[in-house]
Amino acid sequence: MQYSVDRTDDQETPKAGDRHAPASVGSTTRRDLLKAGAGLAAAMSGAAPAVAAPAVAQPATNLPRAPNLIVLMTDQERHHMHWPQGWAEANLPGLQRLKRHGLYFNRAYTAVTQCSPSRALMQTGRFAPVNRVTQTLLWPGLVHQDRQPTIASLLKEKAGYEVVWKGKWHLSWAANATLGNGGVDFTAADIEAMEKNWGWSGWNPPDAGKALLALMPAEFGIYDGLATLGGANPNNDGRYIEGVTPGARGQTPGFGESLVDFLKNRAPKLGKPFCLFISLVNPHDVWAIRAPGRGPATDTRTLQISISSCRPTTPIIC
Repeated sequence: MQYSVDRTDDQETPKAGDRHAPASVGSTTRRDLLKAGAGLAAAMSGAAPAVAAPAVAQPATNLPRAPNLIVLMTDQERHHMHWPQGWAEANLPGLQRLKRHGLYFNRAYTAVTQCSPSRALMQTGRFAPVNRVTQTLLWPGLVHQDRQPTIASLLKEKAGYEVVWKGKWHLSWAANATLGNGGVDFTAADIEAMEKNWGWSGWNPPDAGKALLALMPAEFGIYDGLATLGGANPNNDGRYIEGVTPGARGQTPGFGESLVDFLKNRAPKLGKPFCLFISLVNPHDVWAIRAPGRGPATDTRTLQISISSCRPTTPIIC
């Protein structure tokens, strides 16, 4: 997985290279702290009044409010992507913009190689034998937040954040999972279950990217793996970001607010900082780029990238 973090707040950021850019309104500079410290030290030592000592009872320092945090996760992508020289700059402008204006992890390492275990470790800071997710798509999934804190529960309880998860989850099954339904019959009830069990509010199920086969066998039976794709006709990534596309044919129906809905409508009214995780399926689903009936069969040669032309079959692909 690849991560990019963006801090969003209402303060203007000084331009790069501006050594004398003014401090943000309401912020405390290093010089302010040194002055206050010198004055207090003088008062305590009985020094001559050449240095003005502040009164003991001073108003609380007006520190900047906690920043909003947006964490963008892509699936099965890493820093060292071997694009042709100049290709990323010409074809991935969004990525370049995020790298310029956010925090881009050039040396981020995962302690677990499989998908679900690596996500569980990131959620809890605990290795697989402790967080209970020892392999991908294993029942019962991530430990309840009451037994093991998560990023969400800690930010909410210790720092007063609204914590929001949008997109691929991959750490549990549907709340109504039972033998015969595949375990992926997600409903609106899973929004509440997500917050109750792991602390994240505002999820927009169903989960996606849960398959490597066209017909995916699981503990609760076989389900349609192609329906969980991030792009193509299911377009779950598009649904996560903007909601169900009007007039779309074949897109996976969903529940809850989209990412855009949250940012436009709910976030401005929170009255507190938020931490938003945007978890996208792609480029995980490159395996199905030529899946029959799941979108245009793009000739990958026009991308100047060598991509396998394997086609999913039943029950095994690639």
